[in-house]
Amino acid sequence: MMKDEETRTPDTGWIATDLDGTLFARKAGSSAVPATWKTNAQPPEPSSWMPADRHALLAALAERFAVVPVTARDRASYSRVQIAGVPLQAGAIIANGAIILQPGTMQPDPEWDLEMAAQLAPWADGLTEVAAILDERGRGLVRARLVSSNTPFAAYLVAKAEHQVWTEEAGLLLREAIAHFPGRIAEHGRELQVLPPPVSKAAGLYAFMVRHAGGRAPLLALGDMPEDAPFMASAAFMGTPSGSRLAQRWHDGN
Repeated sequence: MMKDEETRTPDTGWIATDLDGTLFARKAGSSAVPATWKTNAQPPEPSSWMPADRHALLAALAERFAVVPVTARDRASYSRVQIAGVPLQAGAIIANGAIILQPGTMQPDPEWDLEMAAQLAPWADGLTEVAAILDERGRGLVRARLVSSNTPFAAYLVAKAEHQVWTEEAGLLLREAIAHFPGRIAEHGRELQVLPPPVSKAAGLYAFMVRHAGGRAPLLALGDMPEDAPFMASAAFMGTPSGSRLAQRWHDGN
């Protein structure tokens, strides 16, 4: 029989999962388990939680399979993820795929960094321009920032707004002002992500699979947004929380 630590390596079976929205919630429900932490508080305080049923499921799966997060979080944000009963040392795909953390060391994959640097360089000026447009025209409405990769170049841009600005007139005008950027623009409630073509969770997952999982696709992939579907499609099984935007799309046959 294999030892526990051996069964939890990606090359012997793994689960790829989005975090926010899929596993994490901003409000603490009954019996919810802390998932991320405010590290500037002493002692650290929870900042998001896993509902009890999702935690029970993932903790049970983690006893047999490696759990590999696939998330838009950058390194600083991801470092605040800590979930009791769910080991997260089998690697991670973060910054929407722009950074791969290696199993065991949880340090960036240097070869992937070199590849991403070459791919991101041509898009650096365009992302900077988009950030400037949002800062200038979205004052008081949005907060835009460039998300770091582990290279000299930004991975993507994120703009956070109050309420549902991106579906209102002011937000739609802002989106029109940056529509010339030849990348993907994804809206996640209060958050807008602007991603250059080389950056995607699907590309990061494929690179992780080849480099660190012995070429094996994940057994199960979890996500909650339509933008998660491409990385989830590599897995043998796909799952989404009931009530998620992705679940609604599947229900509608899209």
